[in-house]
Amino acid sequence: MLSVFHKSGQCQTLYCTIPPETGRMEFGMRVDSERLKQLREEKVLTMRQVAELSGVSRDTVYRLEHGLTGGRQSSIKALARVYGVAPQELLANGKT
Repeated sequence: MLSVFHKSGQCQTLYCTIPPETGRMEFGMRVDSERLKQLREEKVLTMRQVAELSGVSRDTVYRLEHGLTGGRQSSIKALARVYGVAPQELLANGKT
């Protein structure tokens, strides 16, 4: 886990993972996995449908909803568009 400061002055927590299939280190922003699942269920969508609508893989949607990985900025923005919310609402740091 790594905390970094964005140019806006906000601190973001990043998770680092090393997937066995690539062997490369990947960083992602910490997402609110419960909020992701809640939004998907409110829209009555399956993970597969969310993946198709957002362009994010179904495996990534699963990993994000189960808190197994952090999300790339592009993935978070794509999911936010599908759910009709601001990307900040999907971040764990964005909880009020």
